[in-house]
Amino acid sequence: SLSKMENNKFYNYSTVKEIWDVIRVTHKGTEDVKLRRAATLQRNYELFSMKENKTIDEMFGRFQKIINGLKSIGTEFTKD
Repeated sequence: SLSKMENNKFYNYSTVKEIWDVIRVTHKGTEDVKLRRAATLQRNYELFSMKENKTIDEMFGRFQKIINGLKSIGTEFTKD
């Protein structure tokens, strides 16, 4: 399902493959962007620490955002 504005973007494409490729790049980014995002998330994970004047809830929210980002790009976590 596409919004009316998104639907108008794809009006000139003639195949479903062309439309899908544009949607994929628009919403997920190119492979290079994904690699940079993965590196940034990994770095944020490794350097994560509680910041001054922040609550535990705020810290947990930041950490959860990093973990969710890593999971969304396929990073798996083990208990080891």
